[in-house]
Amino acid sequence: MAFDVWVRPLGERCRVRVSGTGNAHWLMQKLAESFSLGKAQACPELQQLDVCSFEVPCQLPHSRNRLENALAAIPEVRLMTRPE
Repeated sequence: MAFDVWVRPLGERCRVRVSGTGNAHWLMQKLAESFSLGKAQACPELQQLDVCSFEVPCQLPHSRNRLENALAAIPEVRLMTRPE
């Protein structure tokens, strides 16, 4: 079953928001195969309990595109353009 994912640039990091805590943990494991997540931990967002987020290092100019391409290649991910 597909779930929603949003990517927001934050300087040298990108925040990845995921619908569902279980989905976020699963997605972090998938992304760890191709990205260094460092000490990233998925955490529920207080204003939206069904949304969880974590940050991914995106220091190089092409890192965000690589991240978005990796997310788009995962069949379970529905990459969204805006979180609001």
